[in-house]
Amino acid sequence: MGYLYRGSNLVCESCGDTNATKHKCPFGWCRPTALCQNCWSEHKGKWRQLHVDAGCEANSEEYNEKAKHEAEILRNGGYLRCAALTSKRPDKKVKVFFRGQAGDEKAFFMTKEAYHSIPIGALAIIEDYQKFEELEPAQNLDIYSPL
Repeated sequence: MGYLYRGSNLVCESCGDTNATKHKCPFGWCRPTALCQNCWSEHKGKWRQLHVDAGCEANSEEYNEKAKHEAEILRNGGYLRCAALTSKRPDKKVKVFFRGQAGDEKAFFMTKEAYHSIPIGALAIIEDYQKFEELEPAQNLDIYSPL
């Protein structure tokens, strides 16, 4: 969502008054909240706790841990899953792309069952999928190529 303005004045999200200013999430998770001086005075002392209760701290920590783990995988020469597309091949295998630290890519074909064995939001590397089946290296890195 965006912010509401009356003319060039930012509107307070709490009371609707104008001349609000944006106040940042203490954990850098959610977007800044527009509050007028009166509402900010009311919320200021409990600002951190409001964001803890809203899940900002937990979400931020989870995201940072995932980012650290991702960086570690890439530093150690791993390739992370970055894209996938059902192929037009008769066997309907999924073409899955993995990207390394330098931005280089590898692609493999695998069954839909193997691909869906790891949730979309989870970090996945080539070796994770090799536990389920033998992967077929793709001859072409074009995502739309059936090869």
